[in-house]
Amino acid sequence: MAMVKDYEVDLLRFEDDLDKLRTDWEHLYKLTNTRNPFLSYDWSRAWRTHLCPPSELFLLTARYERTLVGLLPLRLERKGVFRVLRFLVDGRADYLGLLLASGHDEAARALLEGLVEHGAAWDVAVLRNWNDALLELNSLPIPDRLGSVQAETRIAPHLSFPGSWEQLYKSGPSQLQGSRRNVRKFERVGGTVEHVVGDRMVQTIAEIAQVEANSWKAGTRAARFCTEHDLGMLQALLESTGLHDDIEVWMARIDGAPIAFLFNFTTPERTCYYQGAYDQNFQGYSPGSILHYYAIERTWRQDRREYDFMMGDEAWKTRWTNEVRTLRQLALFRKTLRGFVAFMILVAPKMYIRRWIRTVGAVWLSISVRRQTKLGR
Repeated sequence: MAMVKDYEVDLLRFEDDLDKLRTDWEHLYKLTNTRNPFLSYDWSRAWRTHLCPPSELFLLTARYERTLVGLLPLRLERKGVFRVLRFLVDGRADYLGLLLASGHDEAARALLEGLVEHGAAWDVAVLRNWNDALLELNSLPIPDRLGSVQAETRIAPHLSFPGSWEQLYKSGPSQLQGSRRNVRKFERVGGTVEHVVGDRMVQTIAEIAQVEANSWKAGTRAARFCTEHDLGMLQALLESTGLHDDIEVWMARIDGAPIAFLFNFTTPERTCYYQGAYDQNFQGYSPGSILHYYAIERTWRQDRREYDFMMGDEAWKTRWTNEVRTLRQLALFRKTLRGFVAFMILVAPKMYIRRWIRTVGAVWLSISVRRQTKLGR
């Protein structure tokens, strides 16, 4: 088993370093135990080109016998007088963390030691949307020279079931049966569903934008395909080579016109729902539910056993799911006066306010339950 000293850690700061790393990054992505499309080279490059806020690259690499086996992809932002590290694609990514090749868990320790070594370049690191399914945060060895605080932030509901599609349909969430009835209603009016993969996905870009423009998302912060930069990133993803086989688009149509879409990722283990929308004029047909029904059926028939709705606690997701993951935030700061002040000003208020709100909510729920119990006696 490799030791920390066996890894060569480097810091890459220049823009062309991202492209020079492409081949090694794509190879590492295929070596990970659990694939996360948000940590792929293609997602990172598309985000950096089209949507990333002003920042500097801060890529820490770990190599074992010259092979890239670990990657901590970060960006460095300026917040007043402080320098803040974030995950490179923080902003349009549900799941984040480290990229580690299978069998190289010690590379995580080496990468964090690299953060310490280059501590003069940053003050505080705010690492959001940490998914323990990729690497458990509690097992991450934080160097003694770094202060650290972690907190639970969001949840990620998902549908998990070990049996076949037929068994899932019979014993799974009632939303499946209800959606099947919607499918029959949709088919009676001539509605069709199209599963789009490969090179044809690029042809759906204008339709995706059209559907979202006619949905409740239009004009809100939830919109994802409304600007030139948004659509530029979408096109880059749909044309990418590294994610070419890991993306699927579902389109619902009436009389050939698009009325709903789903944008999903597929990995060997699961299907991940990333974005979707439906034309409000056709809300009565429940086209979003129909597309999820088809996507879930295909997931199980292809021997994957999880349909992941990813980050978000929207009430409608609970009708489709039976489990949740907890996403976490890890804050790291240098054990210096400057690092501590940066943490206290930029990070601590948000982390502790969120924790206080969760505590108050839990207490209020407990009181409400007790009251309802007394009233029912």
